[in-house]
Amino acid sequence: MLPGALTEAKALERSTDRNTADLQFGDSSSLVAPLEVAGEAAFALVNVARSWTLAQDATTADGSTSEEPNTERPRVRDVLIRRDGEPFVTKHNVGEGSIVTVLSGLDGRWTNWSGDPTFVVFLLQTNALLWSGAAPDTQRFVDSGLLKRLPVELYTDQVTYIPANDEPPRIPIELASTLVEPDSAADEPVYVVDVSPDEMVIDGDASVAEILHPGISEWALTRIDGSGQVLPVASVIRIGEGELERADAAAIQQQLLPLQITFMKSSAWNNENQATGSSTITLLLLGLLGLILAAEQLLAYWASYHASSGNSEPRVRATLGASR
Repeated sequence: MLPGALTEAKALERSTDRNTADLQFGDSSSLVAPLEVAGEAAFALVNVARSWTLAQDATTADGSTSEEPNTERPRVRDVLIRRDGEPFVTKHNVGEGSIVTVLSGLDGRWTNWSGDPTFVVFLLQTNALLWSGAAPDTQRFVDSGLLKRLPVELYTDQVTYIPANDEPPRIPIELASTLVEPDSAADEPVYVVDVSPDEMVIDGDASVAEILHPGISEWALTRIDGSGQVLPVASVIRIGEGELERADAAAIQQQLLPLQITFMKSSAWNNENQATGSSTITLLLLGLLGLILAAEQLLAYWASYHASSGNSEPRVRATLGASR
């Protein structure tokens, strides 16, 4: 867990220059960012008698050579250094966490830094940094945006999101990141990925269906050393979504005033609609039957009608026992 192998406690020789403090700023870090405004004068009252030193490169404390490759060693940032250049406070990352190491005892025999106001600022900044990354997000709601903040000192701007899918293939989605500069000296620049499903729907993005799919999704990130990192995240549905329960009729009527709302059972609704439909069909059938009967009478009338033959002589009606 240490940034390197400890070698020995090295004493710091007294300086004849009263204008040079025993502690100085090293690599830029949010741990001491509020103190950088005052410059080196912030540590003018801090005295350092001795502190532990770290083994250089791959040399261990017993003088042997470590077999651990340099590529696997963590990147160590010297937040504070001594006047002679030896590290005093370091910061490095292990997995998803960060480790801050003070290479000195905090009693009066090593240093008087614990009684200086700058030590309080350092503790508050360190506490905020460590707790901010204590519990990274492991889930997101499917309808919420994709948000990821990546420190510039650890990651590149290449971000890929692999959405959840029930069956292969899983198609990765390349996401654009934006470099956000810090608003204050206490913050560090980060790459921000912010994708909203609502905006994707408005823009007509075809990949919005994959973003809204529940399941195990993955972030594929690239570190500054070229190595890859995959962070799984669960895309879940909000609790209670899709569950129905009976609502209060009075509350609904009150909310929808001045509209007049009438509630009825589904059986009554079906019976009413069925009766209305049956009466309508009956009227239609009766009307059709009347039309058929009228057509039949009309055809019968046309069939019984005979036109005259054109002879002008009157027809003689013969009667029994009579002659003309």
